[in-house]
Amino acid sequence: MAERLTADSGRHTDEALRERVSSSTIDLLDGRDGRYTEWATACAIATDAMNKGLTENEFARLVRESDFAYEFATESGRDRSNRLDSRLSKVWSKVEEIWTPPIGNATDVRARLAALSARLDDHRWGGRTGSKDRAVALSLVSWAHEVGVWTLDASTRELAVRAGVSRGTASRALGRLTALGVISPDDSARSARDARRWVLNLGWTTKGQTGTHKPFPPNTRSCGPVMSLPSTGHPAFLGAALGQTSERVWLDLLDHPDSTVGEVADRLGITSKTVRRSLDSKLVANQLVTKTEGRPSRYAVDPSADTDRLNQVADAYGTLDWRDRNVERYERERDGYVEFLRQAEARRPVANTDDLSHEDTDSLRREQDDELLARSSAA
Repeated sequence: MAERLTADSGRHTDEALRERVSSSTIDLLDGRDGRYTEWATACAIATDAMNKGLTENEFARLVRESDFAYEFATESGRDRSNRLDSRLSKVWSKVEEIWTPPIGNATDVRARLAALSARLDDHRWGGRTGSKDRAVALSLVSWAHEVGVWTLDASTRELAVRAGVSRGTASRALGRLTALGVISPDDSARSARDARRWVLNLGWTTKGQTGTHKPFPPNTRSCGPVMSLPSTGHPAFLGAALGQTSERVWLDLLDHPDSTVGEVADRLGITSKTVRRSLDSKLVANQLVTKTEGRPSRYAVDPSADTDRLNQVADAYGTLDWRDRNVERYERERDGYVEFLRQAEARRPVANTDDLSHEDTDSLRREQDDELLARSSAA
């Protein structure tokens, strides 16, 4: 139970926390700014705490050690010290629902995307589609990191190539990532010729996930309007070869050699059956991982498994030039689409737009584009 509060119980024992929030928040904590109700004041403190990167526990400690704690724990003149922690938790949850991280310049955006990438990498991607969802999520964040934005117009075809999956798999993964809260679609003012716009949730985190995250190295390249693929893994680990799950097991063994099946499964959040199949049927069979005798067997990355060995595996599965072939097909299809738009523009029915506003004219053109594309698809 929380200790009984008095009007002079603001001890300010944790000066380090107070130094991390703004001066206006200090005024609220010390009772020098009484313009708001107690609840509104608590929400304002919580919002600034989130903006400054404080955790919920740090926010609660900050308030408990302030003069404001007495006001917030007093209701109609009655002491409610025993309910202070629960009330602060409710404040934090309420603010968290509507809080949007403050965004600065592109460097700040890239730093937040880097942290998001690390959290996604740490997430336990279980289930049959977990590895593919992880690949799509990390590729989408990496793409946004290149450009330095958190709202990205992403072609499903290009995203599929980046993630090393089929176009249909990428599309289904985007739906699951939306349900998970990692991304959300923005279809405002979108026509059929536009790539879908995705908004990345920079504040996304798995419940219970704590600690700091090491960002990936900054990438100064920008994809722009031209196809530009970052390295997203070796083609030996594409779905048509060893698969993304085997890649996750492989990378885990690089960090944790001499592991058992159960240890790998526990770290990755997938079943032991899936890990054992990836190890014995794929990685060990292709001389990428070694296996000890005895029970339980322990696995480690084969010291001789270098890039040449991975290339041999990819070549055996026919995936060594998979990305080059798909990029070439992507460019060919895009050129065809550009030619279709040129012909569609030439066949566009002439409409009298003299009395239409600029917005109405754009809307009419989008409707005509959608109609032409629908006719083309039907043909």
